[in-house]
Amino acid sequence: MTGVLPLALAAALAQAVPPAQPAAPAKAAQPAKPVAPAGSGGFAVSFAGGVAAIPLTWQAPATWSLNAESARLEALQEAALGPAAEAAVSFRFARRFGVAAAFAWSRREGSAEVAAQLPHPFYLDRARAVNGTAGDLGYRQIASHLDLEWRPVRGRVELGLFAGPSFVRTDADLVERVEATEEYPYDEAVFESASASPSRSAASLGWNAGAALSGAVASRVDLGLQLRYTRANPELDAPGGSSFTLEAGGLDVTAFLRLRF
Repeated sequence: MTGVLPLALAAALAQAVPPAQPAAPAKAAQPAKPVAPAGSGGFAVSFAGGVAAIPLTWQAPATWSLNAESARLEALQEAALGPAAEAAVSFRFARRFGVAAAFAWSRREGSAEVAAQLPHPFYLDRARAVNGTAGDLGYRQIASHLDLEWRPVRGRVELGLFAGPSFVRTDADLVERVEATEEYPYDEAVFESASASPSRSAASLGWNAGAALSGAVASRVDLGLQLRYTRANPELDAPGGSSFTLEAGGLDVTAFLRLRF
């Protein structure tokens, strides 16, 4: 009887204590989310800033009334380098192809080499040659581009090529007349200064082409460098009533930020 009691007590304790549960297996570490290739996805918007990198030159005439005759000049104008900016929206409809619409703006400061013929105050048909330089001539350009893009995906770095039509409008300060210093008998005149007036063109149809190199810095963010060359031939009204065609456009070198959706 004495040996039975401890055995019964041990069996009761074994039934009261639940068996130990096996330890749950450890969760496998989740792999890091990969960064999407540059330019992948459907819609994207981009913002760019940089420089209008090639000077523009053109020759503009002007006429005005002086000493009962018509004075005239030819100004060889140059618009130097200046800031450029661009905003664009694009849509990739296939793995390698997409379309994009962009709005671009640039501003330049320029100068002009002026060659004028000033009528003599006493004699008809005896114009005096006057040459000089004019500065602080502004030039502004607005362009809209519609492009077909070819952008082969190459991991996190991508090269894209694009081309398409453009509409370009320009605002340029044109030399309209010169002032000269002269003394009796007025057979010679010396350039003193030149004045200018703004002239705005209508939108002119042209073209553009370029390339962009971009890299993904986040899952939906790219940074890149873009070269865009634009060419159009808007017509400007010259001082005095005539008009001339300007070779507008040029090369814009910009850095851009692209957000993909």
